[in-house]
Amino acid sequence: MSDRRGGLLWAGWLLGLVLGGLSFLTFCDLSFDCGCVAPGMGDWQHCDIQTAGPPDCPWCERPSIAAAAFVVAALGALLATRISVARLPFIVVVAASWAGFNLATILAGIVTAVVLGRPVLAGL
Repeated sequence: MSDRRGGLLWAGWLLGLVLGGLSFLTFCDLSFDCGCVAPGMGDWQHCDIQTAGPPDCPWCERPSIAAAAFVVAALGALLATRISVARLPFIVVVAASWAGFNLATILAGIVTAVVLGRPVLAGL
């Protein structure tokens, strides 16, 4: 891979991670129907961990699980970026990174829900 393409890989991946980080809590709510919203709109202030009693959002209740889900999502973004960087324009590389991040976040949410015995995708 040329140096230029290598730079596009890392730049696209990092930009995809930033965008993915902005959507991570939204996918938390999609996965667990917990009330989390995007940064700047309340973040986890509306999450069900803020009220007494179950159910509690597993990612907000256990930050280590959320960190593991974020790492899985980052690896999904890297895979999507790696596949797309060889032949596509930079904006598509960023979009692929963000899409890979979001897809991996959804999959991490499904795995978390199944392992912890929670309804998958907020009971859908």
